[in-house]
Amino acid sequence: MSNQYGTLLLTVVAASIITAICVLGGYKSVSCSNLCLSNLSVKPDYAVTARISYGHPLDSASIKVTINGLYKSAIETDPNSILQFQAPLKVGFNLIKVEYNGSQSTASFFYMGGMLYMLLIPLSAILFLLIKRLASDSTRESDITFHFDDKITWSLDTRDLKTAISSTAQDEKRAVSSLPELITDVSTQLAKISAGEGKNKIPKDPFYLSQKITILKLAHVFSGCVGPLPISEEAAAARKFYEMSILSGSPLNLKGNCPKTFLKANKIIFETGLPQAINPNKMAKQAIKLFLFDEDARDSISRTIRSYSQLGAALLLMRLENGFEIIGC
Repeated sequence: MSNQYGTLLLTVVAASIITAICVLGGYKSVSCSNLCLSNLSVKPDYAVTARISYGHPLDSASIKVTINGLYKSAIETDPNSILQFQAPLKVGFNLIKVEYNGSQSTASFFYMGGMLYMLLIPLSAILFLLIKRLASDSTRESDITFHFDDKITWSLDTRDLKTAISSTAQDEKRAVSSLPELITDVSTQLAKISAGEGKNKIPKDPFYLSQKITILKLAHVFSGCVGPLPISEEAAAARKFYEMSILSGSPLNLKGNCPKTFLKANKIIFETGLPQAINPNKMAKQAIKLFLFDEDARDSISRTIRSYSQLGAALLLMRLENGFEIIGC
């Protein structure tokens, strides 16, 4: 109830400011007799402009001008009957009286110069708060849950997650057996299940899903992959390489029928096996792919290539001969 009251109050204040700008900014009141003052214009630099007529245009006529009953001056109109002068105006309501040949005309207006539009500053702040409150109210009406890495709330239906994991494994049939699934595919499958149940949910972050699957012991997770059995480096690398090759259309050797032989058939090695895989006497004939799981490993290899070592020199030469490729990360 208090939140609704606050929203209503902000709306009223915003409406009041807008009304003040419109009413005060455009307020002018003119009283004419034989002598008439029209087309009154007041600028922020205290410049006042008006057209003067006395049954007919008064060009080059001397007009007595009184401002707020305090300041008096005789000002001559130009050939177009325009009276233009700078006046010592005050902030707020001002009164200008013009006299000619015994007749007079008065005009009142509200003056704040450019200061009137300073009201736009609090108005913008109020409108921002109002939009924020309305968005917050709208969010509370929807079934949306936000998850953060530092404080994860397990509000997701565990049954749906189990179904998403099993459905992902059943939907995909690959030439290489025993490959785990990607956690991103599980997230996609979970979104489909939620949509089928009429739920409007934000797709879960893969890192969040990995944590939840691990904590609830629904499956094994390693390097963005998920499966019913513990996942080895070979299995995770084979699954990621398989996916990258399929999506990019790169050449793929499918002779291997398990992750280890699949990697060997495609000449994929890991950082730990790099020294044994490089034969300095046959570098020109070798063509290997080094699979790295993270940026730290990539940085390590980069430092090795730049180092004054036999392995670094060999890697550099192989890269120059297009016989060495880094994949993964």
